[in-house]
Amino acid sequence: MDKCREYLKEAKEKQWTISVGDLMEQFNLTKEQVNQCINEVYTN
Repeated sequence: MDKCREYLKEAKEKQWTISVGDLMEQFNLTKEQVNQCINEVYTN
């Protein structure tokens, strides 16, 4: 999940569009894990 968080920090900075499905596949995570990463990065 650390790699996912790092990716999301960069995505937030550069205002990339993100997709939960793509992140699940790219980082081999569950939907819940991806949503947790998103919440951690985008609410802090």
